[in-house]
Amino acid sequence: MASCPNLKEVYLDFHLTSSYISTLTDLADVPALKSVGFGRPSGLFLVRAAEWLPRVPHITGLHVLDATEVNPERFRQVLPGLHNITSLTLGPDHSLSPLTLLDTLWSLPQVEQLSVSYYNIPAELDVLLLERLSLSPSGLRNLHTFMVHHADVTSAPDYTALFSWIRSLVDSSPLRSLELVPMDASVCDNPAELLYIIRSKETMKRVVAEHVFVRRETAAALMRESGMKEVRFGVYPDVDAGERGITDHGRRDEGESASYSAISAVI
Repeated sequence: MASCPNLKEVYLDFHLTSSYISTLTDLADVPALKSVGFGRPSGLFLVRAAEWLPRVPHITGLHVLDATEVNPERFRQVLPGLHNITSLTLGPDHSLSPLTLLDTLWSLPQVEQLSVSYYNIPAELDVLLLERLSLSPSGLRNLHTFMVHHADVTSAPDYTALFSWIRSLVDSSPLRSLELVPMDASVCDNPAELLYIIRSKETMKRVVAEHVFVRRETAAALMRESGMKEVRFGVYPDVDAGERGITDHGRRDEGESASYSAISAVI
Protein backbone atom coordinates (compact mmCIF):
# COMPACT_ATOMS: atom_id res chain seq x y z
CA MET A 1 0.00 0.00 0.00
CA ALA A 2 2.81 2.40 0.83
CA SER A 3 3.94 2.15 -2.80
CA CYS A 4 0.65 3.80 -3.86
CA PRO A 5 0.82 7.17 -2.06
CA ASN A 6 -1.86 8.76 -4.26
CA LEU A 7 -4.45 6.04 -3.66
CA LYS A 8 -7.72 7.67 -2.50
CA GLU A 9 -10.12 4.72 -2.18
CA VAL A 10 -9.65 1.09 -1.16
CA TYR A 11 -12.35 -1.61 -1.19
CA LEU A 12 -11.57 -4.95 0.42
CA ASP A 13 -14.50 -6.83 -1.05
CA PHE A 14 -14.31 -10.18 0.76
CA HIS A 15 -15.04 -11.70 4.17
CA LEU A 16 -12.81 -9.84 6.60
CA THR A 17 -12.18 -11.88 9.73
CA SER A 18 -9.99 -10.90 12.67
CA SER A 19 -6.98 -12.38 10.86
CA TYR A 20 -7.08 -9.40 8.47
CA ILE A 21 -6.84 -6.73 11.19
CA SER A 22 -3.16 -6.18 10.35
CA THR A 23 -4.33 -4.87 6.96
CA LEU A 24 -5.42 -1.69 8.72
CA THR A 25 -1.81 -0.88 9.53
CA ASP A 26 -0.96 -1.04 5.83
CA LEU A 27 -3.83 1.28 4.99
CA ALA A 28 -2.62 3.83 7.55
CA ASP A 29 0.56 4.26 5.49
CA VAL A 30 -1.35 5.70 2.50
CA PRO A 31 -1.41 9.49 3.06
CA ALA A 32 -3.95 10.34 0.34
CA LEU A 33 -6.46 7.68 1.36
CA LYS A 34 -9.93 9.17 1.92
CA SER A 35 -12.29 6.20 1.86
CA VAL A 36 -12.26 2.52 2.84
CA GLY A 37 -14.79 -0.14 1.97
CA PHE A 38 -15.16 -3.53 3.63
CA GLY A 39 -16.93 -6.34 1.79
CA ARG A 40 -18.17 -8.40 4.72
CA PRO A 41 -16.38 -7.49 7.95
CA SER A 42 -16.76 -9.68 10.99
CA GLY A 43 -18.03 -7.94 14.09
CA LEU A 44 -14.58 -8.00 15.68
CA PHE A 45 -12.87 -6.65 12.55
CA LEU A 46 -15.36 -3.75 12.40
CA VAL A 47 -14.78 -2.91 16.08
CA ARG A 48 -11.02 -2.89 15.52
CA ALA A 49 -11.46 -0.74 12.42
CA ALA A 50 -13.48 1.76 14.44
CA GLU A 51 -10.71 1.92 17.06
CA TRP A 52 -8.23 2.55 14.24
CA LEU A 53 -10.19 5.27 12.38
CA PRO A 54 -9.52 8.13 14.88
CA ARG A 55 -5.80 7.57 14.31
CA VAL A 56 -6.23 8.23 10.56
CA PRO A 57 -8.40 11.40 10.50
CA HIS A 58 -7.74 11.89 6.78
CA ILE A 59 -10.06 8.89 6.15
CA THR A 60 -13.61 10.27 6.05
CA GLY A 61 -15.44 7.52 4.15
CA LEU A 62 -16.48 4.14 5.59
CA HIS A 63 -18.49 1.70 3.49
CA VAL A 64 -19.72 -1.64 4.84
CA LEU A 65 -20.91 -3.40 1.70
CA ASP A 66 -22.29 -6.54 3.35
CA ALA A 67 -23.43 -6.00 6.94
CA THR A 68 -24.41 -9.60 7.73
CA GLU A 69 -22.33 -9.65 10.90
CA VAL A 70 -23.33 -6.18 12.10
CA ASN A 71 -25.71 -6.36 15.06
CA PRO A 72 -26.84 -3.62 17.50
CA GLU A 73 -24.29 -4.53 20.17
CA ARG A 74 -21.36 -4.47 17.75
CA PHE A 75 -22.51 -1.26 16.13
CA ARG A 76 -22.76 0.50 19.49
CA GLN A 77 -19.10 -0.43 20.00
CA VAL A 78 -18.25 1.01 16.59
CA LEU A 79 -19.98 4.39 16.96
CA PRO A 80 -17.34 6.22 19.08
CA GLY A 81 -14.78 5.73 16.31
CA LEU A 82 -16.89 7.29 13.56
CA HIS A 83 -16.73 10.98 14.49
CA ASN A 84 -14.51 11.77 11.45
CA ILE A 85 -16.72 9.87 9.00
CA THR A 86 -18.70 12.09 6.63
CA SER A 87 -19.55 9.44 4.01
CA LEU A 88 -21.11 6.25 5.38
CA THR A 89 -22.57 3.10 3.83
CA LEU A 90 -24.34 0.42 5.86
CA GLY A 91 -25.13 -2.32 3.38
CA PRO A 92 -27.69 -5.13 3.40
CA ASP A 93 -28.39 -7.92 5.88
CA HIS A 94 -27.61 -6.09 9.11
CA SER A 95 -29.86 -6.79 12.11
CA LEU A 96 -30.55 -3.20 13.17
CA SER A 97 -34.24 -2.41 13.49
CA PRO A 98 -35.52 0.90 12.07
CA LEU A 99 -35.58 2.50 15.53
CA THR A 100 -32.10 1.25 16.43
CA LEU A 101 -30.84 2.48 13.09
CA LEU A 102 -32.54 5.83 13.66
CA ASP A 103 -30.92 6.29 17.07
CA THR A 104 -27.57 5.26 15.60
CA LEU A 105 -27.72 7.75 12.74
CA TRP A 106 -28.87 10.58 15.01
CA SER A 107 -25.56 10.19 16.84
CA LEU A 108 -23.62 10.95 13.62
CA PRO A 109 -24.67 14.53 12.78
CA GLN A 110 -21.47 15.16 10.79
CA VAL A 111 -22.44 12.69 8.03
CA GLU A 112 -22.88 14.32 4.61
CA GLN A 113 -23.39 11.28 2.36
CA LEU A 114 -25.34 8.29 3.58
CA SER A 115 -26.46 4.97 2.09
CA VAL A 116 -28.37 2.58 4.35
CA SER A 117 -30.49 -0.56 4.17
CA TYR A 118 -33.83 -0.28 5.97
CA TYR A 119 -35.72 -3.39 7.10
CA ASN A 120 -39.30 -2.81 8.11
CA ILE A 121 -40.64 -4.17 11.42
CA PRO A 122 -44.32 -3.18 11.38
CA ALA A 123 -45.17 -3.92 15.02
CA GLU A 124 -42.25 -1.87 16.31
CA LEU A 125 -42.95 1.07 14.04
CA ASP A 126 -46.70 1.11 14.59
CA VAL A 127 -46.30 1.34 18.35
CA LEU A 128 -43.16 3.40 18.84
CA LEU A 129 -42.20 5.39 15.76
CA LEU A 130 -44.41 8.45 16.21
CA GLU A 131 -43.43 8.71 19.87
CA ARG A 132 -39.74 8.46 19.00
CA LEU A 133 -40.00 10.94 16.14
CA SER A 134 -41.61 13.47 18.46
CA LEU A 135 -38.37 13.40 20.46
CA SER A 136 -36.23 13.83 17.35
CA PRO A 137 -33.07 15.90 17.72
CA SER A 138 -31.93 18.13 14.89
CA GLY A 139 -31.32 15.16 12.61
CA LEU A 140 -28.40 14.99 10.20
CA ARG A 141 -27.84 18.72 9.74
CA ASN A 142 -25.03 18.24 7.19
CA LEU A 143 -26.59 15.49 5.07
CA HIS A 144 -26.82 16.34 1.36
CA THR A 145 -26.93 12.89 -0.33
CA PHE A 146 -29.15 10.10 0.97
CA MET A 147 -29.85 6.65 -0.50
CA VAL A 148 -32.21 4.19 1.20
CA HIS A 149 -32.49 0.54 0.13
CA HIS A 150 -35.62 -0.85 1.79
CA ALA A 151 -37.19 -4.27 2.29
CA ASP A 152 -40.50 -5.59 3.66
CA VAL A 153 -42.21 -2.24 3.10
CA THR A 154 -45.43 -3.56 1.61
CA SER A 155 -48.44 -1.54 2.81
CA ALA A 156 -49.50 2.09 2.82
CA PRO A 157 -48.77 2.39 6.59
CA ASP A 158 -45.33 0.82 6.00
CA TYR A 159 -44.50 3.48 3.43
CA THR A 160 -45.84 6.27 5.63
CA ALA A 161 -43.57 5.00 8.43
CA LEU A 162 -40.59 4.82 6.06
CA PHE A 163 -41.14 8.38 4.82
CA SER A 164 -41.57 9.64 8.40
CA TRP A 165 -38.33 7.87 9.30
CA ILE A 166 -36.56 9.61 6.42
CA ARG A 167 -38.08 12.95 7.35
CA SER A 168 -36.78 12.69 10.91
CA LEU A 169 -33.25 12.37 9.53
CA VAL A 170 -33.39 15.13 6.90
CA ASP A 171 -35.64 17.76 8.51
CA SER A 172 -32.78 20.19 9.15
CA SER A 173 -30.42 19.01 6.42
CA PRO A 174 -29.41 20.75 3.17
CA LEU A 175 -30.55 17.67 1.24
CA ARG A 176 -29.73 17.75 -2.47
CA SER A 177 -30.19 14.13 -3.55
CA LEU A 178 -32.62 11.46 -2.34
CA GLU A 179 -32.85 7.97 -3.83
CA LEU A 180 -35.14 5.15 -2.72
CA VAL A 181 -34.48 1.61 -3.95
CA PRO A 182 -36.74 -1.33 -3.08
CA MET A 183 -35.01 -4.65 -2.42
CA ASP A 184 -38.22 -6.49 -3.32
CA ALA A 185 -41.20 -5.94 -5.62
CA SER A 186 -43.02 -3.37 -3.51
CA VAL A 187 -44.77 -0.39 -5.06
CA CYS A 188 -45.87 2.77 -3.28
CA ASP A 189 -49.26 4.31 -4.05
CA ASN A 190 -49.38 6.85 -1.20
CA PRO A 191 -46.57 9.36 -1.85
CA ALA A 192 -47.97 12.33 0.11
CA GLU A 193 -45.38 12.25 2.91
CA LEU A 194 -42.51 11.85 0.44
CA LEU A 195 -43.79 14.71 -1.70
CA TYR A 196 -43.97 16.87 1.42
CA ILE A 197 -40.30 16.15 2.17
CA ILE A 198 -39.29 17.00 -1.39
CA ARG A 199 -41.27 20.24 -1.54
CA SER A 200 -39.93 21.38 1.84
CA LYS A 201 -36.34 21.19 0.61
CA GLU A 202 -35.33 24.18 -1.48
CA THR A 203 -31.89 22.59 -1.79
CA MET A 204 -33.23 19.44 -3.49
CA LYS A 205 -31.81 18.81 -6.97
CA ARG A 206 -32.35 15.08 -7.50
CA VAL A 207 -35.04 12.55 -6.54
CA VAL A 208 -35.10 8.94 -7.75
CA ALA A 209 -37.97 6.71 -6.60
CA GLU A 210 -39.23 4.86 -9.64
CA HIS A 211 -41.41 2.48 -7.59
CA VAL A 212 -43.29 5.42 -6.05
CA PHE A 213 -46.28 6.26 -8.24
CA VAL A 214 -47.71 9.76 -8.58
CA ARG A 215 -50.21 11.46 -10.85
CA ARG A 216 -48.68 12.65 -14.07
CA GLU A 217 -49.75 16.23 -13.38
CA THR A 218 -48.18 16.03 -9.90
CA ALA A 219 -44.86 14.90 -11.32
CA ALA A 220 -44.97 17.54 -14.05
CA ALA A 221 -45.74 20.31 -11.54
CA LEU A 222 -42.95 19.13 -9.25
CA MET A 223 -40.41 19.25 -12.03
CA ARG A 224 -41.66 22.61 -13.25
CA GLU A 225 -41.80 24.33 -9.87
CA SER A 226 -38.85 22.84 -8.01
CA GLY A 227 -35.98 23.56 -10.37
CA MET A 228 -34.58 20.07 -9.78
CA LYS A 229 -32.02 18.60 -12.16
CA GLU A 230 -33.29 15.00 -12.06
CA VAL A 231 -36.70 13.58 -11.13
CA ARG A 232 -37.65 9.91 -11.53
CA PHE A 233 -41.03 8.58 -10.41
CA GLY A 234 -43.47 5.96 -11.55
CA VAL A 235 -46.58 7.52 -13.11
CA TYR A 236 -49.94 5.82 -13.57
CA PRO A 237 -52.83 6.76 -15.83
CA ASP A 238 -55.70 8.70 -14.32
CA VAL A 239 -57.86 5.62 -13.70
CA ASP A 240 -59.20 3.60 -10.78
CA ALA A 241 -56.71 1.89 -8.49
CA GLY A 242 -57.90 -1.55 -9.59
CA GLU A 243 -57.11 -0.73 -13.20
CA ARG A 244 -53.64 0.38 -12.17
CA GLY A 245 -52.86 -3.06 -10.79
CA ILE A 246 -52.21 -1.70 -7.27
CA THR A 247 -53.40 -3.83 -4.38
CA ASP A 248 -54.32 -2.52 -0.95
CA HIS A 249 -50.86 -3.60 0.20
CA GLY A 250 -49.04 -1.25 -2.17
CA ARG A 251 -47.63 -3.96 -4.46
CA ARG A 252 -47.98 -4.35 -8.18
CA ASP A 253 -50.23 -7.29 -9.02
CA GLU A 254 -48.37 -10.01 -10.90
CA GLY A 255 -48.91 -9.65 -14.63
CA GLU A 256 -50.47 -6.19 -14.31
CA SER A 257 -47.45 -4.06 -15.12
CA ALA A 258 -48.84 -3.19 -18.56
CA SER A 259 -51.04 -0.50 -17.02
CA TYR A 260 -48.00 1.38 -15.69
CA SER A 261 -45.92 4.03 -17.32
CA ALA A 262 -42.94 5.86 -15.94
CA ILE A 263 -41.79 9.46 -15.93
CA SER A 264 -38.18 10.48 -15.89
CA ALA A 265 -36.56 13.83 -16.49
CA VAL A 266 -32.93 14.84 -16.39
CA ILE A 267 -32.21 18.53 -16.95
